[in-house]
Amino acid sequence: MLYLDGISLNKIKDELEASLKGKSVNKIVQTSSLAVTINFGKLRFVLSCFPALSLCYLSNTKEDNLLEENSSFSLNLKKHIVGATLLSIKQIDFDRILVFTFSKLNELGEIKIYNLYFEMMGKHSNLILTDKDNKVLDSIKRFSIEENPSRVLFPGIEYSTPSLEKKMNPSTITKEFFDSERESKTLLRNVEGLGKSLANSLDSFENLKEILNDKISPKIFFNEHDEIILATVLNIEPKEYSTVKNYDSFNDLINFYLENKNLSNTFKILKDKLTACVKKEIKKSEKIIISIKKDLEDKKDFDRYRELGDILAASLYSLKKGMKEVELYDFYNDTMCTIPLDPLVSPQINLEKIYK
Repeated sequence: MLYLDGISLNKIKDELEASLKGKSVNKIVQTSSLAVTINFGKLRFVLSCFPALSLCYLSNTKEDNLLEENSSFSLNLKKHIVGATLLSIKQIDFDRILVFTFSKLNELGEIKIYNLYFEMMGKHSNLILTDKDNKVLDSIKRFSIEENPSRVLFPGIEYSTPSLEKKMNPSTITKEFFDSERESKTLLRNVEGLGKSLANSLDSFENLKEILNDKISPKIFFNEHDEIILATVLNIEPKEYSTVKNYDSFNDLINFYLENKNLSNTFKILKDKLTACVKKEIKKSEKIIISIKKDLEDKKDFDRYRELGDILAASLYSLKKGMKEVELYDFYNDTMCTIPLDPLVSPQINLEKIYK
């Protein structure tokens, strides 16, 4: 399990800023409908909005041109961000939202400022590009008012953060508040940036302060079968584990984790496209099966109607318009049978209707 809460993101943000701040964007590729790669020279920075893998990281594998998609969002990113310099990476309080601020000199010699908001919130993850006044230029996901009436992110609208529960900032809470919340088991609900694993591992207020002030500490814990139990950048550990491996950076940890779990951007893109293709074929086949079943039901008496048509055709000369039914010899079953007729039409049309 990859553990990533708001406090973890705060430490990852500092590492990313140290690697990327002041560097210029030379290429942008949208590798899927939910992932973008921004190239800072040779550094490939991936921003993934996949529900099961919403995070950003520096990738060690080259995935740029695998399955490039040209959406309006990628075109807007290229228009405004390619050639721009990353000024800063900020986190909104301790929420899982990062703000990447870029500066670009346009053709008129004017300096333009752009913000790229990355909301890492599982299935609600999103990438939103705004101008210096925080007016939305585009987003990787768009929702109609019917889908999300509480938040509108159309181009031209001022950016607003998702509706989040109001929580206390962990860096400003007091020991009394911590002890009270811990005793009532409401730390997770009332303190910003805390995830379940961290909340369960905290044994004191001093422990929380240490974690907040600690430098990034990337490590992965394994069980006796060398399976990953926990990957984290915080000084926490699971109750039971066999071995632990430390990494120099979050970048090293995440690339190992993705490779170990087959969760790289490339793998996710191919898997999702293949899954979508299979689901499409299944849906298509299910519709065909329903149609076949309906045809079988509608035509289950097909042979009998053909027989009745033949019987009626053999005695057509004896029929007259106005008859409601006729009793004829069934030479298929060696018995007499009654065939209903439409008295308003001729015998020939009655015969055609039965055959049809």
